[in-house]
Amino acid sequence: MDTTQDENKKELLRVHVHNGAASADLAARVAGSAASVAGFCETEQRKVEQTVGTLASNIVEQHFDVSDDTDFTLIITESNNKICIRLEDEGLPFAIDRFRFSHDQPIGLLLDQYHDHNLRIEHRGDRGNALEIEFSRSVESLCHLAEQPELGHQPIGDDHPVSIRPLQSADAESLARCVYRCYGYTYAREWVYLPDELRKRLASGAINSLVGVDDTGEVVGHLGLVKEHPDDRVVECGIVVVDPRFRGHHLLRSLKKRASDELREQTDLIGYHADAVAVHQITQKANVELGGTEFGLLVDEIPATTEFRGLKQKPGARNSTVIYFHRTGTSQLTTVYAPSAYRDLLARMYERSGLLRQIEPPEPAVGSARVHAELQRKRNLARLTVEQVGADTVELVQQHLHEFEIGHVDVVQVDLPLAEAGAAHAVDGLRELGFGFATLIPERHLGDVLRLQYLHDLEVDPEAIDLYNDEARHLLSMIQSELAHDSETDTKTM
Repeated sequence: MDTTQDENKKELLRVHVHNGAASADLAARVAGSAASVAGFCETEQRKVEQTVGTLASNIVEQHFDVSDDTDFTLIITESNNKICIRLEDEGLPFAIDRFRFSHDQPIGLLLDQYHDHNLRIEHRGDRGNALEIEFSRSVESLCHLAEQPELGHQPIGDDHPVSIRPLQSADAESLARCVYRCYGYTYAREWVYLPDELRKRLASGAINSLVGVDDTGEVVGHLGLVKEHPDDRVVECGIVVVDPRFRGHHLLRSLKKRASDELREQTDLIGYHADAVAVHQITQKANVELGGTEFGLLVDEIPATTEFRGLKQKPGARNSTVIYFHRTGTSQLTTVYAPSAYRDLLARMYERSGLLRQIEPPEPAVGSARVHAELQRKRNLARLTVEQVGADTVELVQQHLHEFEIGHVDVVQVDLPLAEAGAAHAVDGLRELGFGFATLIPERHLGDVLRLQYLHDLEVDPEAIDLYNDEARHLLSMIQSELAHDSETDTKTM
């Protein structure tokens, strides 16, 4: 997920449309023009125009009984190498399975065609619907990285000096080369390959990074600290890469230790969470040695197309990540509502990590829920964020789950705020739909978050998951048991 903060977005235009069937064509042409202004090539502009036109046409046809009553707002924002198209309407509730495209095909196949786009759906109750779709500029301009001399994966001697310092604007091209040496062009956050986009993030403070550089000044390791929301008290430690030639130099451990030391000096933060790929044990080992606590295991989160250069991986298999929490500051006593199924598990995580929590039993929710849905098509992963818990939380999640199954989405995750008693109460219903535990994410702007996960037409493959210690293996065993739902359970989502 791209974690660039909202303040980095620049609104290009906002248009209120009320013009019947012709409104879809107007929205398409306006979106295409905006893509041109944002620097997209002609091919990309046509894709933007075609996709937005199709979505807008379906809103006209499916959200309004009479097309002449069409009334929606088109909002276009630019953020780094992306533009975001948002369509807001007050028509009938959004349902993907009603949306039809060329040759009478559903939305999933359209997005298969344009697989780089992230889709976000928002049910806004009596305010109607909102649909957002992101378009990224092509990575065609990155081909120059492949033209760099092949440095191979042979280890460089331990006596080769590497120094650690903050990432500087002048390092942008060198970092892109380092990521390419590790992942080719398969790394999910494409902006790391784009020096200008990286410089924008550095200048805005959206990311703070540490790098390891060799004696020539070339970046051979990187660790970024990112806030998903300005009010989060825990940052994400991500974009962790080490040049294959420098594996075994304990560079990753040095980067993490330096980051931990610096975070301890920031009184507004209490720690960071880090993901460690389960393709190998190197990153997991570094997190454990630095005192990290296993808070979760995201199964099959990484698409099979991701290339881990210089490392063995099971061909054709999606990959998983272990989530660790590192406490660097003082925790305050906070009340959380734990679902009965995970009460003991969460209590153990809180105790091991030193987070002070008063754990209370769940209570039924009342009122209407508000759920945001985001589809990360390149990863073929969807994430639902329950921003307001209601009596219909499970029903809304079930509706979204059905929509994503139509679109052949491999993995669906749900984030629930544990500060709300009703969210914990909804977990039993979500488990009946086939969801299982994924991870605990503490100190978000909404408080502690419980993430659940669901696999569509996939099974947990232990042979593709290489875990470092018993705590992580215990999580895998529990998650594997939960996600082994049978076909009878699956039919409940239909």
